[in-house]
Amino acid sequence: AISMGGAEGGVMAAAAMQVLPPGFPKVIITPLASGVRPFGPFIGIRDIMVMHSLVDIAGINEISRTVFNNAAAAISGMVRSYRPMEVTSDNLVAITTLGTTDRALRFILPGLEKNGYIPVIFHSSGVGGQVMEDMIEKEFFCGVVDLCINELTDHLVGAYHDAGPHRLKAAGKMRIPQVVSTGCVDFFVQGARETIPEKWRERKMHYHNPKFTLIRTSESEMQVVGETAAHRLNQAKGPVTVILPLNGMSISGLEGGSTHDPEADRILFDTLRKGLRKDIHVIDAELHINEAPFADLVVNAFVALMSKEASASTLRQHSNKGDPDANRLQI
Repeated sequence: AISMGGAEGGVMAAAAMQVLPPGFPKVIITPLASGVRPFGPFIGIRDIMVMHSLVDIAGINEISRTVFNNAAAAISGMVRSYRPMEVTSDNLVAITTLGTTDRALRFILPGLEKNGYIPVIFHSSGVGGQVMEDMIEKEFFCGVVDLCINELTDHLVGAYHDAGPHRLKAAGKMRIPQVVSTGCVDFFVQGARETIPEKWRERKMHYHNPKFTLIRTSESEMQVVGETAAHRLNQAKGPVTVILPLNGMSISGLEGGSTHDPEADRILFDTLRKGLRKDIHVIDAELHINEAPFADLVVNAFVALMSKEASASTLRQHSNKGDPDANRLQI
């Protein structure tokens, strides 16, 4: 699929491309594809290639002809090499992470792979969470390791990593096992320090890089995030384990770190313990999220959930023998 248009034409084409499957070639050429414009209206949650036309698309000249030829060559190359995805959900596992929990990921991935799973990593930066939730509903995955649910925090305060109102819902809806932790909930993301709104300037901060600042989540915000997470996990129709990293949820949340606030963290953990259903297993880990033993807990909890679910599935298959509607039961 290829489109050439301005604001209206580009957005209309992008809307149509949202229904095309991942991997299917998609290109949009538009004069609005410049660095000062938001790309969200064009890309959404799909793998769309967006090219800047340099000049207006009205009429053909040497500049536009060259750009359009490049776009045609790009889509031609994609079409020639395109192969539909052959994805099986039998062993694909969705995982969320951010840079401040990258060390945890390095420990978790080998553990999952050793047990026969193929990790698919999503950057929990707003659109990453949206893409993951969408792919869960499309049955790409057998389970989820939701290490970082920070997008709940950013949605609450209206920060950069806002994934919208449906985060932490799809896995429960689709009845697949999920291991959930609270990675990076202790901050939300804003831009460069000089752009931070006045209302947040007195908070603890971590200057992640010149373009992004991590702002400490308040006690009241932690309570709301805990209540939101508990409510959504309580709706899950599949098995859930929650693991709480009591010694810190991010690099800057370590003791002595720039966003360390143990009282606010305690409020989050207490809210989750009180709010979650009694049958949801909660593990209190006296560890930091980036420690190797914490990663071992995550992997072991996930493997245990998957093993338990496999046993339950086998039992259901035996009990449903002779039942003409048995194939409708998907748990």
